[in-house]
Amino acid sequence: MQHYLSEDNILLFLLQIFLLLGLARALGEVLRRWNQPTITAEILVGVLLGPTVLGRFLPGVHAAVFPDNVTQQTMLETVAWFGIFFFLLKTGLEMDFSSAWRQRGDAAVITMYDVIVPIAIAFSFSMLLPDQYLGRPDQRLLFCLFVATIMTISALPATARVLQDLNLYKTELGFLIMCALSLNDIIGWVIFTLVLGLVTQTGLNVGQAVFILVFTVAFTFLCLGVGRRATDWTIRKMQARNLPEPGSSLTFVCLLGLLCGSVTLKIGIHALFGFFIAGIMAGESQALSERSRNVISQMVHAIFVPLFFATIGLKIDFFSGFDLFLVVFILAIGIAGRFIGAWVGVTRTKQARANRLLIAIAHTPGGEMQ
Repeated sequence: MQHYLSEDNILLFLLQIFLLLGLARALGEVLRRWNQPTITAEILVGVLLGPTVLGRFLPGVHAAVFPDNVTQQTMLETVAWFGIFFFLLKTGLEMDFSSAWRQRGDAAVITMYDVIVPIAIAFSFSMLLPDQYLGRPDQRLLFCLFVATIMTISALPATARVLQDLNLYKTELGFLIMCALSLNDIIGWVIFTLVLGLVTQTGLNVGQAVFILVFTVAFTFLCLGVGRRATDWTIRKMQARNLPEPGSSLTFVCLLGLLCGSVTLKIGIHALFGFFIAGIMAGESQALSERSRNVISQMVHAIFVPLFFATIGLKIDFFSGFDLFLVVFILAIGIAGRFIGAWVGVTRTKQARANRLLIAIAHTPGGEMQ
């Protein structure tokens, strides 16, 4: 077994990056001129280069460029994951914490309904699925619980990207949406842990769920309290020592993201949440220069983010094992559950009527962080 990267691996990796990044950026510019989110172009490029189009019509070319090779796939996925990690870091940098904190009550109400309603809808309709779609019909209850739980977890990176493309992220509304989605995912992962214990027959692990919830809340408050001040102090000390900028600040912010991502992953919440929290800590520092913020933003948006969303499309095959009924069913309960949940939640707040539809739509994407 090969335990090192050969020149062929590296050559193919460079070709893959060239195709994905080049086409994603080119098509993204076309859509940008049509005032459309560039995330659409990035996912579409992955679909075109993946098994759905290239693999179906030019299978030889697809097999040569994107071979079914574990080493090659791991190289590409690693870069893609770094892309979304740093995107969430950059997203946190742009979060106005004081604005989000002022809206914590509304965010909590929206989150409550956006967890309860999707679970209720997904569970109820999953109970009606024919036996042929269940691996074990005698375990229907567990299957329905599993599907219902998945519907509670958001697609935070996708929503953040669209909000940024539409210039809505740095607004009171954008901060409310991100705050609510963050709470949504914390609760969703706790529920997912409980249900996963039942599905894998390890039992209802209440202790682990409580551990995740308590430590996530404690970690979040620690970071947003002491962590913010410590981060600001560190950046100021670095500048006082005349360390080269923006390189020093960029390194520190990236290290902070890696540390927080490792902690949240160890707790049981996705590493993306840790990078997001790290971004908030660094972003609240008045000492972090606008130049450093711009360097991080440009690096992330120019290279890493397009690669991540393009690799999503690479994994999609709309022909192999495609079941129209099942696809429509999952889409229907997923979209309806999350949309209705957010809509009902926002009607229980003091948000303006004009914001209800946008908030509900922003909460509709789900499942990306599994």
